[in-house]
Amino acid sequence: MASYSGLQLLFLTAEHNRLIILFSFSFVIEGAGGLSSFLHKTMEDMYKSEGCTLAAGCSLDYTEYMSAAIAYWEAVSIVEIKKLLPFHGRELLLYEEIGFWAYIPAIMEQKRSRIRKSPLLYPLKEHDREHKSDFLKTIAVYLSLSGNLKESAAFLHIHTNTLLYRLNRIAEITGKSLKDTGYRTSIFLDILTEETRQLNQWFVDARES
Repeated sequence: MASYSGLQLLFLTAEHNRLIILFSFSFVIEGAGGLSSFLHKTMEDMYKSEGCTLAAGCSLDYTEYMSAAIAYWEAVSIVEIKKLLPFHGRELLLYEEIGFWAYIPAIMEQKRSRIRKSPLLYPLKEHDREHKSDFLKTIAVYLSLSGNLKESAAFLHIHTNTLLYRLNRIAEITGKSLKDTGYRTSIFLDILTEETRQLNQWFVDARES
């Protein structure tokens, strides 16, 4: 990084397998795209030269050294999301783009103290248990792939018409429509925070198959 033109390396240290880097640019970076491109290039160069794959996170832009602690916390927050949900956090890099993902760890922590699980997921889990169906996985994949029918059907190894049938059956079973933004957001958050291990396994299995 010290050899990159236009970049000033202010501080670098290593903690076990973690690199902590404080840097600035000698020129103005317009928007998030420029910073994102630079960081991706850095990770690619690290992979080529050192053979290591990095999970990286970058804080907001600060102008004072007094902000170093909060900047560190923001960068670590990105890396933690990538650990919790590797597939879903794969493109996440900049804290300014973290959005609702910033609240996922807090929601998980809150739910650990609850005995009762999500009432939104219960009908689908019960139906899957009784009828050996795959409706929970279907809606999890569909929402994880941003509602893209073609990609979701390919991931599930089914025809698009079969996926549409399943989604209609899910609406009948739950009495809710995925066109309802509140329901769509709520059930996706419940899947992310209550079915995390199963969700990660589905996407790991897909990559390995």
